[in-house]
Amino acid sequence: MQNKETVTLNRDFIEQITKVIASLNIRPSFYERPFLSIDVEREVRLRGYFYAVAICHQTHNLKSEQKQLFGWDYLEEGFVRMMRQNPDWWKPKNLYRLRIHEIADRLAHWFSDKNDRSHSTLNRLEERSHLMKDVGKFVWENYDGSFEALFDRAGERLCNEGKGIYEVMPAMEAFSDPLQKKTTFLMKLLQDAGILKLRDAENIIPIMDYHMMRVLLRTGAVEVKDGQLRDQLIQKQPLDSDREIRNTCATAMQKIGLQSGHGILEMNDFFWTLGRSCCAETTLCRDRVCAKNPCTFEKVVNINDHSRCVFEDICKGAVDENYRKLWQPEVKTHFY
Repeated sequence: MQNKETVTLNRDFIEQITKVIASLNIRPSFYERPFLSIDVEREVRLRGYFYAVAICHQTHNLKSEQKQLFGWDYLEEGFVRMMRQNPDWWKPKNLYRLRIHEIADRLAHWFSDKNDRSHSTLNRLEERSHLMKDVGKFVWENYDGSFEALFDRAGERLCNEGKGIYEVMPAMEAFSDPLQKKTTFLMKLLQDAGILKLRDAENIIPIMDYHMMRVLLRTGAVEVKDGQLRDQLIQKQPLDSDREIRNTCATAMQKIGLQSGHGILEMNDFFWTLGRSCCAETTLCRDRVCAKNPCTFEKVVNINDHSRCVFEDICKGAVDENYRKLWQPEVKTHFY
């Protein structure tokens, strides 16, 4: 059983990382993309964002060769098309009546270059369909099918005497993560889209997904003291739980967000994009090429030169292979 010292914060490295993040800014165009700026009814947008986040987890295989879109970028593009062309099929009262295989067929259609299930790259279709149906059932039974009513009743607060967003969302399986990763990511999207303003932002729990954990582990901001656990991460062995690593990483992210002046939610834009492109199977610090082309980090973060990783001068992984080989915890989950 792991003790309290298995995973720890390296406060010196957190301070150095914070200084780097404080010197960076996000490109305004990132918040002007179609998914956030689409001109449809507010309820349709809320519905689209809700479902997109509900089914977004471990999308390594999701891609469109025709459009050269991958993972979340392809999800955004697909949900934009659905919001524009056929937003009624996923109304809670309609989704509630559909069978899982019918939802799966429709999702596969929207995420296929050839518009059919056999060519869809969206995997775990039944699981994702179940999560969507469960969301629709919850909103239909508790809010008369209105996503606007859910947020209105919450008072645009995360915690509100049992009615807050963090308090009601775990009743849906897709949003049942104890660290509320999907819920917080949804809140970020709604704020970025300008359709929600949280009244108790001090209660935000940092977004923590596998790309972000990998960056924090490799930089040395979060240290794994247990040799066996380090070996399991390096060898990408399945773990029963990643809770201690995730909790420690979330604490690190909270400190960086608050101390950098950017805020906790914006940390996703820096660390997720860097982990997704610059610090994945290939690393910019060693391979001098990013995993994504164009690089997600360079598209999102306002930098003039991307020949080197922004953390290269301070990152342990840039000089120590034992850190560079660290991988995020391998767990089977729909939480992220």
